[in-house]
Amino acid sequence: YTALIAIFWSIYLTVVTVTEYFGMCDDNDPDAAKCFASAMKDPKILWGPATFQGFTTTLPMIIYSYTCQANVLPIYLEMNRPSPERMLFVTKCAFTVCILVYLTIGLFGYLTFTDDIMGDYLLNNYRHHAQVLAGGFGLVVSVALCIPLFVHAGRFNIMGRKKERPMTRDEYQQLENQIMDLNQNNPVVHEDDDGNVLNPQPTTPTNAQHCQQVCWCLNREVMHVWVTLLWLGLAYGIACTVDNIAIVIGILGSTTIPVIGYVLPLTFLLRMTNRDQYMLQKAAAVFFTVVICIMCLTNLGYSIKGYAS
Repeated sequence: YTALIAIFWSIYLTVVTVTEYFGMCDDNDPDAAKCFASAMKDPKILWGPATFQGFTTTLPMIIYSYTCQANVLPIYLEMNRPSPERMLFVTKCAFTVCILVYLTIGLFGYLTFTDDIMGDYLLNNYRHHAQVLAGGFGLVVSVALCIPLFVHAGRFNIMGRKKERPMTRDEYQQLENQIMDLNQNNPVVHEDDDGNVLNPQPTTPTNAQHCQQVCWCLNREVMHVWVTLLWLGLAYGIACTVDNIAIVIGILGSTTIPVIGYVLPLTFLLRMTNRDQYMLQKAAAVFFTVVICIMCLTNLGYSIKGYAS
């Protein structure tokens, strides 16, 4: 239910942002936010990036916000009656909700603080209102619940990193059983359906050597601890050194996300189809991929320069 909790708190923060704006706006107070009708006519409020640097900074964040390709297959497998048509319907609904949430919270958050708005939502001055603090707490809980998912995926990849192909779940479970047998110095016993032992043989050094080639540690508990510490250390290290989450999102949106969202799909399209098929789609995909990569690399340079200064 991690995704459901995250969706709930995202919608909650959106509602809170809208209500806070209408509660804080006042046309008679020069220090307060302008009300909606006055804000629409205010020439000082920018409705788009005013510079090329602003455009290249915004684009990777938008790409990052709509990157969900990695979640498509797990969601498809969890559906009761999976089909391309039902998956397309789910995708349309998900993108509709995302667009509404992003536009609403972005619009009213910007109208509330204009040029004083912070890249991190939780750093904006909402005067310590309880509903905003509750939304921030829920957002932190949602992020914390996602960490075990990344740790599990990272541990799975680390254990299979030396194999020629990714490990299947059955191979993964079999390997963990072998590791547990080696740690306990117990023989590997094969039984039939009636529980009779078939050719009992102790674990041989060949099995141990095989496990050493596949994983970097024969102790499952130690491996779990080290991988978890690695992930938490990276997360806390970045959180302690970078004071603006927009920089992190910008760097991710300029590096890994374009690869996942543009380069890899283009590679699959070129490799899985004949050379004379879908020529127009391939040309358009190549063009947009090149443009997006140039923009993202430009933003990466701006981000590194800005963070260094």
